[in-house]
Amino acid sequence: MGLISGMLMGIVFGIALMAGWQHMMRYRSNKRIAKAVDIKSLSSLNRDDLKKICGENFPEWISFPVFEQVKWLNKQLSKLWPFVADAAEAIIKDSVEPLLEEYRPPGITSMKFSKLSLGTVAPKIEGINLYSKSVKILYLLRMEEHLKKPRMISPILGGIPVDTSELELKPQGKIKITVLRANNLKNKELIGKSDPYAVVYIRPLFKVKTKVIENNLNPVWNQTFELIAEDKETQSLIIEVFDQDVGQDERLGIAKLPLIELEAGNSKEIELRLLPSLDMLKIKDKKDRGTLTIQVQPCD
Repeated sequence: MGLISGMLMGIVFGIALMAGWQHMMRYRSNKRIAKAVDIKSLSSLNRDDLKKICGENFPEWISFPVFEQVKWLNKQLSKLWPFVADAAEAIIKDSVEPLLEEYRPPGITSMKFSKLSLGTVAPKIEGINLYSKSVKILYLLRMEEHLKKPRMISPILGGIPVDTSELELKPQGKIKITVLRANNLKNKELIGKSDPYAVVYIRPLFKVKTKVIENNLNPVWNQTFELIAEDKETQSLIIEVFDQDVGQDERLGIAKLPLIELEAGNSKEIELRLLPSLDMLKIKDKKDRGTLTIQVQPCD
């Protein structure tokens, strides 16, 4: 009796197992067929239909089909991003901090970055299209930058072009400056004397540099440069004197001349006292760094 009941239970269990397997295979088959039908239906939709379905999540490369997807570029950018972010953060900090100091309002002792981070996630480029004269890239905002002659960036927000030309600094004139000489520079060398040169700029992105005068604390350069001024009321002329070294060049002193103090058309010889830094509140060594003599002439 026990044998017969065991055989019956085995038969029932086997039939149930086969029925369950057949039901699962039928379910998977129906699911694949339904997915194929959905894909076929999606393939028949045009761009307007897809935009209605996706809404705000509609990819830019579909909105602007002339832009091609660049998955390979996004993949490489993700790999390189930690190194790119570190380099970009250093460049931004070195470029922007002098501007913050230059436009620092009265009453504020210092304006610096306490922390600057571009994040750990690389930006995603939605699409790119190359032309013989220009490059157009879709990156969060749609931006256009011409290679022959840099122009304003024209972002498109929600499909509406935004004109940022009014936010750009526009040239108001040129400043002709002659770096004449320096006197009594501080010696940074253990053996011999410093090898000084001067760096001149109004905006940190556009710097000019004099020749190096070796082994001399009273160098005479007598070199003339022209710089563009965009805002004579707020900008200043910055001159830094460095000691050329085998490793990193060391700054001997810095001087600042507000452009508002200059008279248009008049050439003027000015002697500036070199400072260890433009922010003297944090400097302990306030010993004399020497003087720098320049000749400045604003030009319209």
